[in-house]
Amino acid sequence: MNTLSSSSSKPEDAGLTFDDLYARIVSCVALRNIWRAAFDLEYPDEAGVFSFVTRTDLTLFSQALSLGPTHRFVDLGCGCGGPALLIAKQTGATVVGVDTSAVAIAQAQALAGRRGFHSRATFQQSDATATMFTSHSFDGALCIDVLQMIPEPIAVLQEAARLLRPGSKVGLTTWCLSEPWCGRAVVPDYRPLLEASGFAVLTCDEPVGWKDRQLRVYELMREQRTELEADLGLQASSLLLDEAENAPEALSKSRRVRIVARLQAGA
Repeated sequence: MNTLSSSSSKPEDAGLTFDDLYARIVSCVALRNIWRAAFDLEYPDEAGVFSFVTRTDLTLFSQALSLGPTHRFVDLGCGCGGPALLIAKQTGATVVGVDTSAVAIAQAQALAGRRGFHSRATFQQSDATATMFTSHSFDGALCIDVLQMIPEPIAVLQEAARLLRPGSKVGLTTWCLSEPWCGRAVVPDYRPLLEASGFAVLTCDEPVGWKDRQLRVYELMREQRTELEADLGLQASSLLLDEAENAPEALSKSRRVRIVARLQAGA
C-alpha cells in the first residue's frame, strides 16, 4: 500500500475505503505538488508516489537487490505500482505486484501499459500476507511503507521468505514505533522479526532527512487546506489533514528505517 501509509486513521474511519482514497489521490495535482516541494530532488517523480520513499531509497534497492533481466521480483503492497516499475526499468527485471486495493491494481496495470511494460509487469489484487504464488519463485522482494499498517507485520516477512529463493534479498521501508499510535504496529526494531523469518539483515539505516521531509509535507498540507479540499473532496482531505495535524507528535516517538535483508539457506 503506497499511499499515505502513516495516516492517523484508516480510510474506513472517515467513511472511505482504500479504493476511494486511491481513486481521489492519484490525480490530485495539489497533493503531488506538495510532495515535489517537500522532497525537492529526492522526489522520485517517475514513480509518482504518495508514500515517503525517496529517489535515493529506490536507487539503493535497485542496486542492493542484485536483480537483472533474467530475474523476477515481487512487490508486496505495491499501491499504484510506480516504485516497482522504476526498479524494473533500472534493473531490467520482471515485477509482480500485489495490493488489496482493486483501484490501486487497476492504476498499476494502466501505468505499466503506458510505459510499455506489458510483458514485464503483472499486478493483481491479493493480501500481502497470503499470496497464491509458488514458494521460492522470486529472486527479490520489495515492501515500501506497508509493514506499519499490518496488525502482524511478521506475516508479510514470512510470506516474503516463502516466496523468495534462498540467497535472494528483500528491500523495505517502514516506521519503527515503540508505543501504540492510531492502530499502527508497535515494532521498535524490525531486525528480530526479519531474523525470525529466516533473513540475515545486511543493512538497516535511518535515511538522512526523512523527518524533515515528512514534516514539510504536513506543513504544506495545512497551508493548502483549501486546494486539497477542492481537489479531493471533504472526506478524503479531512483524513489527510487530520494526519497533518496529529502525525508530527508521533514522529518524535518513531524512526523511519530502510532495510535490505538476505534470505538464508534452509529458511
